[in-house]
Amino acid sequence: MHLFRPDRHFTRVTAIDPARDLRDAGISCVLLDMDNTLVARDTHAAPDDVRVWLEGLGAYGVRACILSNNCHASAYDHARDLGTSYRGEGMQAAALFSTGALAPDGEPARKRPSV
Repeated sequence: MHLFRPDRHFTRVTAIDPARDLRDAGISCVLLDMDNTLVARDTHAAPDDVRVWLEGLGAYGVRACILSNNCHASAYDHARDLGTSYRGEGMQAAALFSTGALAPDGEPARKRPSV
C-alpha cells in the first residue's frame, strides 16, 4: 500500500507552478525532501531560485513542509532559514501526516492531493 503516489514528475521543485500545479489543483500543502531537492549537495545551501519559489507559495495559499530522514540540527536550521516547517524521521513523519496527526491547519492530510 502506498501512502503517497505522485501523478506528476518535475525535474526541479522550481518547475512546479504554484498557481497552475498547486492552487488550481486544490493542493494546499506540499511535502518536500530537503537533501538534493531544496538544499544542494555540493554547497549545503538552497539555491536562490528555490528560496524565491518557497517564499512565493504563500501568495497562492500553499504551505510547505520539509520531510526528511535527516534529523541533524542542520536540517532544522535549513528549515528555519527557508521559512518552512520541518518533520524529521522520514516515513514516520509521512505516516503521521497521512493520519492528520501533523496537519498544520488541522485538516486531515489524507484529504490533500499529492504532486
